[in-house]
Amino acid sequence: MRQLTVQEVINLKIRDLGLDPTKYDLLSVEVLAAILRRNASYTCPTTPSQLISSAVNPLRGLGCDIEELREVVERTLQAMIAYGDLIESKEFAGLEENGRMLLYAAPSNFILRDNGNFMLSGIVSSNFSPLPPEIAQRIECIEHLRMIRPSTDSDLKTHLLELGFSELTMKKWLRTPKQTNPTQLVAKINDFLIKSTSSPEIPGLEILDSTKPVTYYKGRWVKPTNLTGEYVARRDQAWGSKLWSYVQINNGKAEHIIDFPVEYCEWNAWDEAWYLQMAIDASYGNPQLFRIEQITDNKAEIKLFSPIPTWAQRRLDIMGEPKKLPGCLIGYIAEISDIAEITNFLKEYLWLSEQN
Repeated sequence: MRQLTVQEVINLKIRDLGLDPTKYDLLSVEVLAAILRRNASYTCPTTPSQLISSAVNPLRGLGCDIEELREVVERTLQAMIAYGDLIESKEFAGLEENGRMLLYAAPSNFILRDNGNFMLSGIVSSNFSPLPPEIAQRIECIEHLRMIRPSTDSDLKTHLLELGFSELTMKKWLRTPKQTNPTQLVAKINDFLIKSTSSPEIPGLEILDSTKPVTYYKGRWVKPTNLTGEYVARRDQAWGSKLWSYVQINNGKAEHIIDFPVEYCEWNAWDEAWYLQMAIDASYGNPQLFRIEQITDNKAEIKLFSPIPTWAQRRLDIMGEPKKLPGCLIGYIAEISDIAEITNFLKEYLWLSEQN
């Protein structure tokens, strides 16, 4: 019996997920998303932290930096929730919420893009794919997305409907909130905050410091030592992932706190937190940035430096293709013909400014 090398084990795992080990490595978003989908198909409903651990723990001992891996898996999971593979909802005990967030596998859907590409979303129970091999082998994984490009030899839409997939219309998929004035939004959330009860000692509190550079999201998270003002925050809870909150601080001590969502109750907590931080930055005259770089005659890179809400990510997922790009947190490749629309969307709905 021959002992397998670490790389051979990794290659076997990637092939088992239906991916090509010569194209994807273990830490690629494509592989991590496939692991999360497979684990979710067996374990949902489950908590986000349990699903993340189920993906990270089996990879120990394979030469990975576990903390770095956990961060990538968490970002990948958030992208999958935004895209529609998973649904996050509070758990109910009887008729009452108990506050714990659970993930549920979304049903199988497809979105037909204007360019003819089919975007697949959802997770089937026990990882049993309803797709026959001739369709399954056409699936192209691009970061957290799964896409089938059009073919002249088949009516793919009819096949997907017959196999139990549901079609999501572009209008429903790209539903966005009304355009909002950032200063007014901040004032409204501040009013909720001031009217909240006084805050006790808050364990594990960390805040997004609006004075830190907007081009380095991770570096904006700090402890609230000696700070005063209102801040988007995260804090520990008894179980599960950290809670997203908004806190008023006076000389490093929390005085009032509310948990997201506040104004947009149908949103995920982090969606409203990131949206409010964009409004705060814009109202302070230091808006978050994006960068457009043309790379070919008909393609351009879009670089974002901070997370964006679910509904904004869905629009970029449809108009471009996600890509790991250097020097940014989120990257996309898009057609030059779509850049003007994308630019207007980022400026008008997220108050971002284009970096030259």
